[in-house]
Amino acid sequence: MLYFQRIRAIIVLIRHPSRLFYNPLHADARKLFGEQRVKKAAAAAGVETLAQNLEQSSLIDWPQSTRVKLSIIRRLFEDFSATDLRMAPATALAMDFASFRAAGGKLLEDQARFEALHAQMLSADRSGLELVVIGPDNGAIPTRADVKSFAERKKDEVAFYCFLQWIADRSIAAAQREAETGPGCASGCLPISRSE
Repeated sequence: MLYFQRIRAIIVLIRHPSRLFYNPLHADARKLFGEQRVKKAAAAAGVETLAQNLEQSSLIDWPQSTRVKLSIIRRLFEDFSATDLRMAPATALAMDFASFRAAGGKLLEDQARFEALHAQMLSADRSGLELVVIGPDNGAIPTRADVKSFAERKKDEVAFYCFLQWIADRSIAAAQREAETGPGCASGCLPISRSE
């Protein structure tokens, strides 16, 4: 069966991505973690110089910018998981993340599962991915139990995609507050809102 049909089968089972969620590429992790922690993550990911060059370029290299941004955020997540999420008492960021996940509920969890499944299907490493559609002749498709099993085996990946949404949500909210209270707003600025 064709790859795109596999994706379609999974989408049907766990829901198509919703416009209720943000594109994490619009997020600014510095709003939550600060400049220094983000620079440290960029250095740990080995992309600090590349990130600076991309920022200063007059043209946007979307594929490269995407890889760099996601590798920085991945390192932030690894650091956040190893530090903030393990501290007792919990840090303010850890409590906010937990609150965000709880408020997002099943819809956020399904979105994160979809993103994790999609990323694994597109990756070269498909180990642990048992959600393979065998073919139209036997009608086999991944079951909801398969999706749940995948999510249980890949808890960190699902958490990473929740983390992406959390950073996007909080950084866009911070930009909104800055736009509403910053200089020039009195002269008429438009608020930022998610499209629904």
